[in-house]
Amino acid sequence: MNTVILIGQLLKTVGAVEGRKKFQKIVHILQHFGAPFNLRFGYLHYGPFSSELQSQLDVYESEDLLKEEPCTAGSFRTSRFTPQPKLMALIDRVAGNAAFDFAALAGELNQKSAQELEAISTIFYLQTQGKTDAAL
Repeated sequence: MNTVILIGQLLKTVGAVEGRKKFQKIVHILQHFGAPFNLRFGYLHYGPFSSELQSQLDVYESEDLLKEEPCTAGSFRTSRFTPQPKLMALIDRVAGNAAFDFAALAGELNQKSAQELEAISTIFYLQTQGKTDAAL
């Protein structure tokens, strides 16, 4: 499935995601559980990161599919990603009323803090790199 559609379904399901780091971690965890985002993740200072995902989010914003606005989460300045009507129309046209297969998990992940998601995502990343529980 197309990543634009998956990101659209994700945003339609959760409404908004607060923070670039949180968005990255949600997508990484969903991909770990089988969501077909097909993105490559490397490891950076705040855990798994996909430059492909960041580039796609930038393009989607420039195409008015999503909006990234500054916001404050706790005591941190961050940004909020919200779907725009153009994206919702595209999702409705392409996916119709088909449910996002990972809706329940996406909603649960979106309720967690970016720090919790960073820890979960990092553990999954290290496991896929062949690190054992003993090495963690």
